[in-house]
Amino acid sequence: MFPEFKQIMQYLCFIKKHWKEILLILLLVGFVLRSKHEANQVRLAHSATEAALQEEIEMLKSIHADEIEQREKALEEYKESMRVLAEEYRRALEEISRLRSEQKEQYIEDFSQDKDALAEAIMIRYGFTYVP
Repeated sequence: MFPEFKQIMQYLCFIKKHWKEILLILLLVGFVLRSKHEANQVRLAHSATEAALQEEIEMLKSIHADEIEQREKALEEYKESMRVLAEEYRRALEEISRLRSEQKEQYIEDFSQDKDALAEAIMIRYGFTYVP
């Protein structure tokens, strides 16, 4: 017999005698390799999700900055319109005050001598009845 054949026979006898243990070892090695592969796939999926979420966060930050800018612009427009409105209100009050003063002076001038005309004007304006 060939010396190699003898050694091959020894290997085959060992395999035949311990086939369960060898199969178990091969299955464990396969399980470990598959687990590592799946763990790597999970890491890759996590990295992709993290990158997508980071991109979404950046987009939301940009949208938020735009909204803040629009809010500030609207607030400035509101303040300006309130300033203009307050100025117009102040002018209107001054005009009313001026007109009242002129009207008062006119009444004093018109009715200082004629009491009956004053009574008539009050009756027409306010609906009072004058009783002397």
